[in-house]
Amino acid sequence: VYESENKLPEHFIRAPSDAWLEWRDKNFATEISSWAIHIRSWMYRSENKSDRLVISFERLADENLGPLEVTRLAEFLGREDGVSTRQPEDMPCIWWKVVNFKNLAMLLQNQQWNWGTRRLRQRNL
Repeated sequence: VYESENKLPEHFIRAPSDAWLEWRDKNFATEISSWAIHIRSWMYRSENKSDRLVISFERLADENLGPLEVTRLAEFLGREDGVSTRQPEDMPCIWWKVVNFKNLAMLLQNQQWNWGTRRLRQRNL
């Protein structure tokens, strides 16, 4: 919300604490209620717990936990007939490319190399 209201790229910057606190205080009850309805509707669609996977945005977006979460997601999706995923060792690189795709050209242009850009080049991703 903060990013769109301020015409910033999505997932580029976190809202300042005061903006976040104001939004949270205005919307907390509504958002929790909406989230509870959403979760209940999905949790009760299947009796088999192995037929669902819950991933939080916070863990998925986290630099350390994100690659692990994307690996869990790939493993979960790969159980389905006709769905193929990349190898687990490719997941950190894929996670990095997806999360940083808007910054990738700038990083490559400025040659600000880190493990992510090196891995992308090595694997031709």
